[in-house]
Amino acid sequence: MARLVKELTGPNETGRWGASATDLGFPAITNHGYTITIFGDTFVDHVGGSGWRSPVGFRQSNPDIENGIRWDNAIGGAYAKEMINYQHRGTVHAGELPDGFTNIPNDLIHLPDGRYMMTTFAIRSWDPISPGGSWATFHSRMWTSTEAHAENWERTWDLEVNRENFDFPNVGEWSHFQNNTMLMLPGEPWVYIYGTNEGRWNGGGIHLVRVDWRSMWNRSTYEFWGRDGGGTWAWRRGGFTTPILTPHGS
Repeated sequence: MARLVKELTGPNETGRWGASATDLGFPAITNHGYTITIFGDTFVDHVGGSGWRSPVGFRQSNPDIENGIRWDNAIGGAYAKEMINYQHRGTVHAGELPDGFTNIPNDLIHLPDGRYMMTTFAIRSWDPISPGGSWATFHSRMWTSTEAHAENWERTWDLEVNRENFDFPNVGEWSHFQNNTMLMLPGEPWVYIYGTNEGRWNGGGIHLVRVDWRSMWNRSTYEFWGRDGGGTWAWRRGGFTTPILTPHGS
């Protein structure tokens, strides 16, 4: 039986940094040994209130998490800041480009050279309009921080087309990675990215792509894991990708 150890958010926890009301959090281990947890839509006092921003980040260093996470500090200092520079555009029902209604964090990874990479998805609509009856996205976007403790972030440059934003567009193979998480295995150069379609896709599955961490900003180096018509699984640059896990009954 699950039991409540302690509250992780709220006035007495994240409220110390002007973030009493916040969305789901995604923790990531840093090379320094502590954890950064990134949260989505966040407000000073209550959902829909003042101080709306997303994403925000909190750091914690206590290893005894069975006794509850204890936040050390926030990205931004005394007031947890919106970690990335963009404009919330449109409405909850109809977000607008270039950045969407809001940007919700997917995951964060700390690379061997000290760079941090974070992905967020840009909301086209929170209405249940996707095939799963859930939210819709414009794209998933990569952000970079070269600072030791990920205090400030920049848009990741798409080197091969010399463009400011490195996005996973919501079309083709990249549409399967609108929601994503990243991991590295010891002794390997690969960043493995597990992804799903926008929202809670009806009949969807989990897809897999990998990229050498030294070339995450070169789109042609991404390799998709998929099975051909003969049943052979292989890594393929440019696609295609086949779900590695599917919902029960699909």
